[in-house]
Amino acid sequence: MVNTSNPTGTPGSSSSYSLLTGATGPTGPCCPGSTGATGSPASVAYNPANSSQYTTNQIVLYNGDLYSVDRNGPTGIPGTSGSGFTQLTSSSRIGRDVGSTVPNYNPIDAASYTPGQLVTFNGQLYQVLRSPPSGQPGSSQDYQNLSGAGPTGTGVTGATGPTGASVTGPTGPTGVAGVTGATGVAGATGATGTSVTGPTGVAGATGATGEVGPTGPAGGPQGPIGLTGATGAMGSTGATGMTGPSITGTTGATAPSIYTQHIFFYIVEIKRRVYSPLKQGCCGCSRYNQVSARTGRRS
Repeated sequence: MVNTSNPTGTPGSSSSYSLLTGATGPTGPCCPGSTGATGSPASVAYNPANSSQYTTNQIVLYNGDLYSVDRNGPTGIPGTSGSGFTQLTSSSRIGRDVGSTVPNYNPIDAASYTPGQLVTFNGQLYQVLRSPPSGQPGSSQDYQNLSGAGPTGTGVTGATGPTGASVTGPTGPTGVAGVTGATGVAGATGATGTSVTGPTGVAGATGATGEVGPTGPAGGPQGPIGLTGATGAMGSTGATGMTGPSITGTTGATAPSIYTQHIFFYIVEIKRRVYSPLKQGCCGCSRYNQVSARTGRRS
C-alpha cells in the first residue's frame, strides 16, 4: 500500500510502501508448476522475407533503431509512412524517452501498464508483457528487455535423447615433426660399486691322456749335391816375423890339410873298375883316382 502521495523508491525497500500480504506460507510440493503463458516475441532484426509473420506489438530492429509492429503481417519497411511500424527509439537516444511515447518506469503507474507498452529503467528499454505487471523491470518476468537479450524462460527439462552412433572419422595426416629439444643436463656420476672377488673354485680333475697319433710320412729323397763354390780371393801377405838371434858357434879343430876337407869315398864298380874321389879341387869339383880292383892301386 502507498503511504504517501509522492512515494519514493520501490515497494519492499522504501518506507513509502506497506506490505499488505500475510506471512510467507510453507513450501509447496516439489513437483514443477505449469508452464506460464508465452510472452510477447522478443526483438528481432528486421527481415522483409519474414515480415508477413510479424505480429502486433512485436519489436524489430532496423538500421540501429527499434520499431513496434502495428498490425499482423506488415508490408512496408520500418521508418517509412504507412509501413505498419512505429519507431520507438533512435540510435542516439536508446535508453531514454523518445518524445512522449516511451516513459520512464514508475511503480505508481505500473498498475495501469498494458501488454506491449514500453518503459525505460536504469538505461534499458523494456516492454510490458502482461497487465498489470508485478515487480520491476530487470527482475520481473512481466517485463521484456528490448535493449539486450530477453529473460531466460523456465520450463520442465526434457528427457535425455538417445546416445548418438559412435562414428570414428578417418585419421588425419601426420603433423610436422617438432623441433628437437635441447640436450638435457648430464646426470651425476653414480657411486663406484664395491669390488668383491669370489672364492677360487675347486680344481677340476685331470683329463685322460689322449691316444698317440699316427706316425707321419718319411722325409723326401736327398737332394742333389750343390755345385762347388768359386775359389776365394788370395789373402793378404802376413806380417814379417821377428829376426832370430845371431849365434856364432865355436871354432872347430884345424883339418890336416886343405885337400882332405869334405872327402867322400865312393866306390863305384863300372866295368870292374873302382873309382873313388880323392880330393876336392880348388874349383869345387871332385877328382877321381882309378883304383885297380885287384891291387887297390891308384892309377
